[in-house]
Amino acid sequence: MQKLLDGKDNTEISETQKEAMDGICNFLNVRVPETYQLVPPNSPAVLVHWKALVLIAASLQEDERKYWIETFGSPEGSAVEAALAVGPEAVDSHFHPDRLARRLGLRTDGPVEDILERGPVAKEERVSLKGGVAVYCDPVFHSDILSGHGKFSRNI
Repeated sequence: MQKLLDGKDNTEISETQKEAMDGICNFLNVRVPETYQLVPPNSPAVLVHWKALVLIAASLQEDERKYWIETFGSPEGSAVEAALAVGPEAVDSHFHPDRLARRLGLRTDGPVEDILERGPVAKEERVSLKGGVAVYCDPVFHSDILSGHGKFSRNI
């Protein structure tokens, strides 16, 4: 986990977080540091910081994630639950719709949704695509493929 946190991290620990960490140190009967730091971690109490928890959660295997979700769940209809159902939101900063269409055996002048839906992406790697930058190396194909898609920009 420490390798994933940058030494130049400017994460601040709020007074409320400090009080919670002090309580954890007291409960564990360990020294309360004057200041808490994530990199390098100077107390077991920093493991309750959101950044540490995200990194820990991201390193869980599928069966371990299921265990925690089944044990604690999330509020019904929560934004997190909805986002996880379709994948995290993302913007594709560089893709070639004309070349992808040809590789998938699709028309290069068809709708971009055809390309995005047919792309071979593993279920656990799927995202909710909110936009993208279409890059064309073959300008002859750029005319129609993105027509009517305001969430995409074009680079030729």
